[in-house]
Amino acid sequence: MMDEMEKNVMAPENTAQLGGNSEGKKPKKDIIKFVIPAAVCVVLVVIVACVAFATGVLGNKSDVVVKAMTKAFADSMEAMGDAWKIDGYENMFEDGQAYIEAELTAVDSVQVGMEINARQELYNAHMDIGYYGFSFLEADLYVDEDEILLGAPNLIDKVFFVDRTTFDEDIERLALEYDLEEEIVEGLKALNMGSKDTGNTNEELESAGKEIRDAVLDMMKETEVRKTDSKKLTVDGKARSCKGYVLTIAGNQAADVVLTCRDVYEGNESFRNYVNQMIMGMEGYASVEEMLEYDDPSKILEGWADELVKEGDTDIEFYIYKDVLAQIYCKDKDVVFEWNMEGGNFPLENMELSLSSDSTEFSLIRTGSMEGDKYLADYELDADGDESTLSIEKSKRDGDFRFELTDYYDEVLLEGGVREDKPGVEFTIEIDTLELDGEELLRGDILFSNAYEEEIVKPEGEKVNVMELTEDDWYDILWDISENLYY
Repeated sequence: MMDEMEKNVMAPENTAQLGGNSEGKKPKKDIIKFVIPAAVCVVLVVIVACVAFATGVLGNKSDVVVKAMTKAFADSMEAMGDAWKIDGYENMFEDGQAYIEAELTAVDSVQVGMEINARQELYNAHMDIGYYGFSFLEADLYVDEDEILLGAPNLIDKVFFVDRTTFDEDIERLALEYDLEEEIVEGLKALNMGSKDTGNTNEELESAGKEIRDAVLDMMKETEVRKTDSKKLTVDGKARSCKGYVLTIAGNQAADVVLTCRDVYEGNESFRNYVNQMIMGMEGYASVEEMLEYDDPSKILEGWADELVKEGDTDIEFYIYKDVLAQIYCKDKDVVFEWNMEGGNFPLENMELSLSSDSTEFSLIRTGSMEGDKYLADYELDADGDESTLSIEKSKRDGDFRFELTDYYDEVLLEGGVREDKPGVEFTIEIDTLELDGEELLRGDILFSNAYEEEIVKPEGEKVNVMELTEDDWYDILWDISENLYY
C-alpha cells in the first residue's frame, strides 16, 4: 500500500499533489512523511541555487560556493542564450504590450489566420478560418476587466456579451436553469477571477512574494557552510578531484519558512484565492469548499512544518572543480538527490539530475555539443521506467531548428526557424512542419512584436447578454446562423 502511495505522489503528473482527490481523500500522514524528505532534497536545493544566483546570500563562509554556483548557472544561461539568440528579447513584453500574428495551414488544407493585440488589461483578437481560400468563419474577441465581447460578423450581426462584474451571480442563475455541474460552474468562476488583473490583487500578490522571499533570505543568512572531503567526479570528460563543501539547513529554520507561507496564506486574500484555485484545478475538485474539506493548505503546511522539525538538519553537499560547480548532492532518509554537472562548452551542457528512493526513480540527462554553427542537445527523461527523449538542433547562423520528441506512444517532429525582424522588438517563428507520428498537423508563420500601434477596438453589432439568453433565444440565434450560412 505504501509503495503504491509513493508512486502516486512522485509520478510526474502528481508532483504538485497535496492530499489527493481519490477515495479516502483525507491527507495521509504517511504520505506527508514521504513528501517531506523529497521536498527537502529538491525544494531546498532549488531555493539555494536561486538565492545564491540572484542575491549572493548563502550563509557564512560561503564565498567559494556562491561563486561556483553563480558561474555555473550564469555561464550556462549565457551560452544557451547565445545559441538561441535571445539576448535583447528577455524583457520584450514587460510593459504589457504584445502583438501576435499567425498565418497557419492545418490538416486538410485548413487555413487559420489570427491576430492578438494586448495592452495592459485590454485584449482583442481576430480569427479567420478558411478552406482553399474560402473563409467560412470569422470571429472577433474583446476582453477588459468589465466585459467580454464575441462577434462573428459573417455568421450573425449580434455581439455576444458577458458582464464580468456580475459573473458569479449570473453563472449561478444559469446553472440552476440549465442544471450545470458544480465543477463547471466553479471552473468558470475561477477562470473569470483569475484573468481579472486588478491593481489591488497585484499589490497583495507582490506583498505575499516579498514576505516569503524575506523569510527564505533570513533562513539562508543563518545557514553554515563547512569544508568536507574531496570527491572524484567526471568534469569535461575526465575524472577530477573536486573540493567539497557542506551547507547545513536546520529543520526549525526550514519550518519557519513553511509557517511564514501559512501565515501569508491565511492573511493575504489574493494569495489565498490564488493558491485555492490552483489546488482546486490541479486536484480536480468541483469547488474550493470541497477542496478545503480534504486539502486545507493551512493544515497541510502546519503538518509539513512539524515534520521538518522532526527531520532535523539537512546537509546539502557541493563539489567544485576550478571554481565551477561539479555536483550538488543531498540525502534525507531514503531519498537521494544528485545533480552532476559534467561540463563541455559550459557547465550544464552535459549533466545528469536524479531523484531516487526505495520505490521511485527519476532522472533527467542532458547531453550537448557544438558542431560548427550547429547547436545540438539531447534530453532523456526516465520516471519509474517511463522514458521519453527530446532531441534539439539549432543553427546559430540562419536560425533553423529541429525538435524531435519521442516516448513510448508517440513521436512529434517540429522543424522551422527563428527570424529576427527587428532585434529586441519583433521576431517570427517559421514552422516548416509540425508532425505527429509522421502525419503533418500544422505549418505556417507566427510573428511576435511589442511595437504594434493599431487601436484596440470592440466588435460591432447588437449586444446580447449570453447569461440572460433562454433556450428559445438560442434556437433563434442558431436559425439566424443557419440562414446566413445557406445564403
